[in-house]
Amino acid sequence: MVTSGIQDPADRNALLEQIRDALGNRPDRLHTLADEHHPVDIADALQELQSGDLDRVLDAFDAEKRAEVVSHIADIDEGLTEQFVEDQTVEELAKIVAEMNPDDAVDLLAVADDEKAEAVIEQLGAEDAQEIRELRRFDPDSAGGIMTTDFLWAKPEETPRQIIEHLKLEADEVETVQRIMVCTPDMTLLGEMTAKDFLTAEPDQAAATLMDRGLVQVVAGTDQEACANLMRKYDLTVLPVVNESNKLLGIITHDDILDVMEYEAEEDMFRLVGVGDSKPLEHGAVERAFKRLPWLTTTLVGMGLIGPLILHQWFEATLDQIVVLAFFIPAIMGLSGNTATQSATITVRGLATGEIHYGDLFWMLKRELRVAFIIAVVCALTMMVFAYFVTAMGFSDTTTFSIGHVTTTVGISMFAGILVAVVLGTSIPMFCHRAGVDPAVASGPFITTLIDITTQVMYLALATWLLLG
Repeated sequence: MVTSGIQDPADRNALLEQIRDALGNRPDRLHTLADEHHPVDIADALQELQSGDLDRVLDAFDAEKRAEVVSHIADIDEGLTEQFVEDQTVEELAKIVAEMNPDDAVDLLAVADDEKAEAVIEQLGAEDAQEIRELRRFDPDSAGGIMTTDFLWAKPEETPRQIIEHLKLEADEVETVQRIMVCTPDMTLLGEMTAKDFLTAEPDQAAATLMDRGLVQVVAGTDQEACANLMRKYDLTVLPVVNESNKLLGIITHDDILDVMEYEAEEDMFRLVGVGDSKPLEHGAVERAFKRLPWLTTTLVGMGLIGPLILHQWFEATLDQIVVLAFFIPAIMGLSGNTATQSATITVRGLATGEIHYGDLFWMLKRELRVAFIIAVVCALTMMVFAYFVTAMGFSDTTTFSIGHVTTTVGISMFAGILVAVVLGTSIPMFCHRAGVDPAVASGPFITTLIDITTQVMYLALATWLLLG
């Protein structure tokens, strides 16, 4: 009996201790633990073991359980998977791969060097080897790279009675029976049936009369993110993958697409903040540093060089005469930058999920500016209150300029800075998307730096005009 899924870290640690105890004192207990716990929970706990101990635990499992656990380890910890694959002999790895679904096997072999991967494939049966070689030729981030070739299909003349007989024979080989593909003998895709369709139909009714011809499908080269968007949009559990001749190659299942959505969301998030790495915890310090430096250099150049040059060349006299203005630069920059980041995040995510497109630019600007107007009014009034107290309490000499002039300058600058920030935070990702540049990469630090410089120029230019003009 498999226990319910582990959610509490304490339960995970308890399982790990049980595994370690069994490993040291009762090796026969390992097989029982494998039966009592879900492979995902076991894989999660095994991340803490050394490579040699990991091998000993897996050797205690039967072949099917071992393959399931290894496939989940590959999803959870890339570094541990690489070490595991490196430590296994070709023969040992081939035994594991033979029990895995083809798409999972391809993912596992992807971390091996080409020579070892090919040697493993040569150890497999002819049919398994052909399936894996076919999948390995596709881009890992495409529909072909994430599909499985283990699916149930029927000919248009076959009946539910015959399909059930096929299912009895192939139950262990197919990924899912939620959808049955209907194809000609040469695998030209005609339509699909749900399990409900053929289970409730007359036993001798032809599949051609039961199938849905208006199915959503993709070609093998389609990007995995586009596949995820289609499955989300049409509420699909299975997405057929075909070639240019409409020959069915495989299917993408909902569990695989959930992994894609998680990966793409993480990738967008890390790119948005300039990390440039979808696995920031799995690499060394030097590699991680050089992945982050390119975008941070944008900030360094913008704020460390261009900013002071602009302020010195254009507004030195203003700051010399009105020192109190400098007190409010951090607040104006900070609020404007954060507002821009919020708008950019919403826009980038909308573009990634397909909810918005470049043609929606003015619609997005209209929506964001409505929100920005309210935020700008509240923040501007608040800053005016702060500015009043700072100047009124004598933190700076304001004998030349009235408190009202200073507070008005600060308030208007805050208001305008937030509105400009929203416009740039919304439009720049849109323009990048239109130009074919990843909006997540081009946003983040770039937008923040641009906003910081823009708001400073606007603030000091307005102060120069209102107070010194």
